[in-house]
Amino acid sequence: MQLADVLARFERPIKRAGGYSAACPCHDDRRQSLSIGEGKNGGVLLHCHAGCDTKAILEAVGLRFRDVAPTEERQGPALRAESSQNDKRAIVPMQSQIVATYDYCDEAGRLLFQKVRYAPKGFSQRHPDGKGGWNKGRGGQAVLFRLPAIAASDTVWICEGEKDCLRLAAHGRCATTAPDGAGPGKWKPSYNDALAVKNVIIIPDNDAVGIAYAREIADALSGVAKCVSVFDLVSLWPELPPKGDLSDFLDAMSAREPAHGEEGALLQIEAMIALALQGEAAPSEEAAAQPPSDGTLRWSEPIPLDAPDTKRSAFPLHAFPPPIRAFLEALAESTQTAPEMVGLLALGVLSATLLERCDVEVTPDWVEPVCLYVVAVAAPAERKSAVLGTLCAPLHAFEEERIRLQADEVAASAAECRMLEKRLQEAENKAAKGKGDRDEVRRLAAELASFERTLPFQLLADDCTPERLISLLAQQNGRIAIASSEGGIFDAMSGRYDKSLNLDVYLKAHAGDPIRVDRVGRASDKVLQPRLTLLLTIQPDVLEGLFTHASFRGRGLCGRFLYACCTSKVGHRRVDPPSIPNDVRQDYADAVDAMLRAGRSGTLTLDQDAQCERLAFMREIETRLGSDWSDMQDWAGKLLGATIRIAALLHIATHPRHAFETPIDAISFRAAVDLARVLAEHALNVYARLDEDEDLKNARYIWKRICQTGAKEIRKREIYRLCHGCIPRVERLDPPLALLETHGYIRFTEETTGGRPSKMILVNPRASVPKVPEL
Repeated sequence: MQLADVLARFERPIKRAGGYSAACPCHDDRRQSLSIGEGKNGGVLLHCHAGCDTKAILEAVGLRFRDVAPTEERQGPALRAESSQNDKRAIVPMQSQIVATYDYCDEAGRLLFQKVRYAPKGFSQRHPDGKGGWNKGRGGQAVLFRLPAIAASDTVWICEGEKDCLRLAAHGRCATTAPDGAGPGKWKPSYNDALAVKNVIIIPDNDAVGIAYAREIADALSGVAKCVSVFDLVSLWPELPPKGDLSDFLDAMSAREPAHGEEGALLQIEAMIALALQGEAAPSEEAAAQPPSDGTLRWSEPIPLDAPDTKRSAFPLHAFPPPIRAFLEALAESTQTAPEMVGLLALGVLSATLLERCDVEVTPDWVEPVCLYVVAVAAPAERKSAVLGTLCAPLHAFEEERIRLQADEVAASAAECRMLEKRLQEAENKAAKGKGDRDEVRRLAAELASFERTLPFQLLADDCTPERLISLLAQQNGRIAIASSEGGIFDAMSGRYDKSLNLDVYLKAHAGDPIRVDRVGRASDKVLQPRLTLLLTIQPDVLEGLFTHASFRGRGLCGRFLYACCTSKVGHRRVDPPSIPNDVRQDYADAVDAMLRAGRSGTLTLDQDAQCERLAFMREIETRLGSDWSDMQDWAGKLLGATIRIAALLHIATHPRHAFETPIDAISFRAAVDLARVLAEHALNVYARLDEDEDLKNARYIWKRICQTGAKEIRKREIYRLCHGCIPRVERLDPPLALLETHGYIRFTEETTGGRPSKMILVNPRASVPKVPEL
């Protein structure tokens, strides 16, 4: 590959002395950090001055090391390292160098074998030897790639390679492949079971072997899968080269329209398959552009503008102990709210019951505190306050009882403290006049310093500043829970009261790190082992503000929350739902009260079976961090710790009085994993929705406003008048309008009125307002 061909793969290449510079695709590059130059014998050298790995840069633009190797070496058995004064770090690897590994796991995420890719071309397979090393081959195992993800998806794409699968996963599609590549007989009957009752899309490479292999898979899945579609990429891109694959196709689409090319192409594939399944033939671009014989315009169905939405499984209330589970089911029915709302907030309630220190020793070097930050996201009128108040009722009752029982002790302690202060003041005054005993002053000062005042018990707080929160933690032995049905706490974090950002207490209290605050003129607050629980219900707008605050996400606060995107029942709720039975309500109150009164601190451990479950889930998380969870690594990277905390809470809820006498078992850990997987679906939906491209959001908004007018044609200035509240500058209309045109919602035409021609926008009558998934 020549230098010009390589440069075409990068954004904004600029000619420099001795070579070129371009934006590096591996980081948010605004300074053209990537140097590209020509080496000896036609080789291409690359070096990112921000430190990005050369292999990662090449893969990001669909290239391999052999593509940039010197011409004479591309034919040889080995490649040598080459350096130049421009780039001494761009190294072309030897043939045996590993450039990628792909884990093949069972349904539970346990690693079975690994496929290894070498540079410049070559593959092998290996499986764990149980001693931290590898044996050759796959140990008799044969499964599909990314098998755990297949089980959680209704639609599965089948490609010919792992690289294409990961490319699709980056766009939120579930994709798989077989470990042996394409060819006759390489699709095993055992693979069919994982694809039963699935919608399957097969994407063959552009060669005879790939097409024959696709047909073989389609025949094998006939009667097994719900439906099977084989899509030929040449139908969308006739210039696809021989042996070209999905990555080549997506590279071309990205180069054609960098902002929306890949996602738009995938949406078009899905739309064409949907039309084919409905028995309609998708018109060619030439046919769509030609008007029918009656002179009217021909319109086709547009490519959907729907926002990305992830599959959300039913919330597993069965993971809770029976008394709590029965109450949660009755509460959801009584309030006509989503199970995910009551379930997630219930985890926060369980965390709030731990009045004493509680940790989980995962390994000798890893101790996890047991506290949770949970936030249920729901629109107005979703009865968030009613649900939160009902769940927290046993906590309020316990708090009121403790306050009442210790009222005399608190009053006596306050009086004793005031008397000591007065005696000390009197002794100091006498000593200052030379009439008192200095030793008496020292004795009273020491007595007052060591006096432990009994403060009023407080279990729950609501809206408070970070400084007040630190004081509450210090006063309440390091433990407090904040329960709020509004999002005011985020305003306090961002400095609503003191105009300064203060996240340290929330970050440290979640991790259990010590907190110490020294103030001029005030007593210092020191909390060695903070344990903060947050139970919040907020509206989607508050959540969007949380994510768009650079410091909140950049410092890891967003990744510490467990999210529930609550399904709305507004508009079809029962008007006379059954009330919660008294015995069910009482059993729940007793269960929470038992945890509150256990009053024991200590360290929990995992038994051997639970440790095995932990390792299996850890492998699953690690695999998905490089695929469908890659865009929320700040959240998914903390998921295993959150799962361990949930397992501890379920264990304590099941054995409130004997929790520290037995380790956490596999049953509790599996229940926690069930909850964690569903919470990951909700988090994925949050991240996908809030990270959505601004032009796509604006395009959806513009189309909604156009539909509200009922117009068949409209001018750009009229659109600006409709949308200027959200799109303040007229030039910002151009990208979303271009997106609407690409997706087939509108067309531009020129209108001649005798003067200068003006552009008119025609509206597709077959399109409807796109549905935006609720958070």
